[in-house]
Amino acid sequence: MLPFINTDILLFAFALAFCMLCFAAVCSGAWFVVITEASGIATKKKFQDKCAFQTGKLCTILLIAYILAFISLISVNIQNGNNLLEGVLALPVTLIMSLLGTAFLLFSLYLATWKTLKKAKIIHLSIGILIALILSSAFVLIAMLLRTVLHSGSELTEYSSIIILVTELFNSIPLNSIVWPLIIQAFLLGFATIGALNLVWIMIVRNKDNFGRDYYNFTLSYSSAWAILGTLGGLVTGAFVFYRGWVGMSPSLAQFPQTWLLITNIALPSFACLLWLFIIRSNTPLRHKFSAWFALIFLILSVTAQILLTNEIMPAS
Repeated sequence: MLPFINTDILLFAFALAFCMLCFAAVCSGAWFVVITEASGIATKKKFQDKCAFQTGKLCTILLIAYILAFISLISVNIQNGNNLLEGVLALPVTLIMSLLGTAFLLFSLYLATWKTLKKAKIIHLSIGILIALILSSAFVLIAMLLRTVLHSGSELTEYSSIIILVTELFNSIPLNSIVWPLIIQAFLLGFATIGALNLVWIMIVRNKDNFGRDYYNFTLSYSSAWAILGTLGGLVTGAFVFYRGWVGMSPSLAQFPQTWLLITNIALPSFACLLWLFIIRSNTPLRHKFSAWFALIFLILSVTAQILLTNEIMPAS
């Protein structure tokens, strides 16, 4: 058992970190796909196009998993006598499900028309941008809803329209709330996670879709670069979140019993970046499967540490 941390709490934080990162990866991954496809069009290189297509399939699989998990959550609550489709949660839950379902249908269309719309890439990119906007909206909506539900000073009411729902949720969160930088950090870590997952995913499906060594050398380095940039961005915003929470609590660092969490939150993503950098500089990145897996695990563990740390310092905002 780690110091000062109950094992059950630690496992819950790890599971929460994994789920949060994977959902953030779907949302940021949609932008990753669009940007990569657009760069392929601009540079007229096929490697970016293939990378975008493979990453799109990964995002679709993750999205299906989340839709099924969301449906299961609703079903379990209904069986326990708590119907999430009735009362104050009816409209927000229905809206979230509608956004995720629409994103899945559009993602399916996006991937199915990858070759047929080859000469109409602007139309194809427009579909991708629409998917990214829908998923980003769903992510922000879920974050605002969770903040409102968990915040002691906030209370949900029955909303008559979607516009009123979104407006009320937004207005209920102060502009100086720690929630907003957390959302930004989640998006940045989403880019890191989709890059890290892409490394593992491409290595797994390589035998099925063998596009040649040059393609894999490019894609693994490209995904590693996204993972590094996303992680560094997450570290910067994470430092701001820590500072804001620390100022809100105004404790003494010497009295804080979880200093090792802060060290872990900085050290593990740094180690992950070193592993990704090692993959980028390697002439044979496909041989570094363990580096890809360990880097992903380090990223998840670092977010686990931040969840535990934020729980200690987050002010009621």
